[in-house]
Amino acid sequence: MKRMRWLGFCLMIILSTVLIFSSCAPTEETDLGETLVLGEEKYHRHPNGGGWVAESSYVSPTAYVGPNARVYPQSSVEDYARIEDCATVTDAVVKDNARIYDYASVSCGSIIKENAEIGGVAFVSETVVMGKAKICDHTFVTLSIVLDNAEIFEGADVDTGFISGNAKVYGYAYILNATVSDDARVYEGARVGSFETTRKTCQVSGSARVYGKADIEGIVTGSARVHGYARVLEGEVSEGDIWWLYDTNIKTTYHTHPNGRGWVADTAYVAPTAYVGPNAVIHDNAQVLDQARVYGFAQIYDTAIISDNAEVFGFAWITGDVRVKDNAKVYDGAHVSGCKRCENGLVMVGGESQVYGNAHLSAYEDECVQVYENAKVFERASVYDNAQIYGDAQIYGEANIWGDTQIYGTAEVFGCACYKDGEKISEGRHDGSDKRW
Repeated sequence: MKRMRWLGFCLMIILSTVLIFSSCAPTEETDLGETLVLGEEKYHRHPNGGGWVAESSYVSPTAYVGPNARVYPQSSVEDYARIEDCATVTDAVVKDNARIYDYASVSCGSIIKENAEIGGVAFVSETVVMGKAKICDHTFVTLSIVLDNAEIFEGADVDTGFISGNAKVYGYAYILNATVSDDARVYEGARVGSFETTRKTCQVSGSARVYGKADIEGIVTGSARVHGYARVLEGEVSEGDIWWLYDTNIKTTYHTHPNGRGWVADTAYVAPTAYVGPNAVIHDNAQVLDQARVYGFAQIYDTAIISDNAEVFGFAWITGDVRVKDNAKVYDGAHVSGCKRCENGLVMVGGESQVYGNAHLSAYEDECVQVYENAKVFERASVYDNAQIYGDAQIYGEANIWGDTQIYGTAEVFGCACYKDGEKISEGRHDGSDKRW
């Protein structure tokens, strides 16, 4: 996450998001008929379609920019490309017969060309999309290459991925530093990839299918089916049906918990009073204590502890040294990760706090991330290092909070904001325009 290099133009992305949720109506701007002033940038109407184009951007006469679409600064729309509906382009190139439509946002050096399509409320950043590839629905694609007839949709999250051929990634699947190619499918909340880019080769290819919360850090190819709660941590699987609790590294036996019938590793501990739903799994040396509840398709790994009246549900993943306690909730597709291989690397979620959407919390050696009291972290926000979020604070959008930063009180941090230098923010709404890398 610290690799994010694209915040330089993020204020414009925030502005586009505001426009999306206000039916594309301008907020703080001056409309002078055929000229629009937005911040310090002047805009003009494009003859073919009537959409607004920043003076620092270029749009070919043959390209189309619809009346509610916008081309923000440092962009180029060429050939017969089309920017339709309420779509926005910021610091990106769209060319050939490519099409951006609905509420899609393309930004930060992305190149969309040939017959590619970006639609829905997709967010595409620092990515090349070409061929007849299609990205749509509520998806996030960053630092990736998508080509041929590949499709990404239904809430999928792709970070540093290579998606090609007729591959499809969908259904809240998560791709990180991985390749999906040929006729492969990854879906139903499955995860393919690893943070360990120098050691791992993560790939799904051939006609393989990976789904149902499977976790892949190796290679799945051929006609293999990996699903249920299967984990392929290294090596190659090329055939067969691998499901439920198969692990290519560790053969752990599991039993069902009496209160909820969920799966619990024999090495883990779940108190009789705790609830583990029928589709949830408690792995490794994790613990679920007191009146805590784990349900939906949630998975708890490593040495994580869920206690008190805390709840973890939906497609949430809890890994490493993590504590979720009090009345806290972690849900949707949130990922909370403490350090797995060190003694001091803790993430603590407590109080009445909530972590949800596609939010990420992570701590490494000698770090401690804390989210507590009534704080909320959601959408695709990330909090790591020694950051603290508490009070009634809210972190959302693409915001990144790290270092020794504290966000508390009634403060809201959103959009592409990044705070990393030990700031203490207790009030107001902050989109990052007052703080850059």
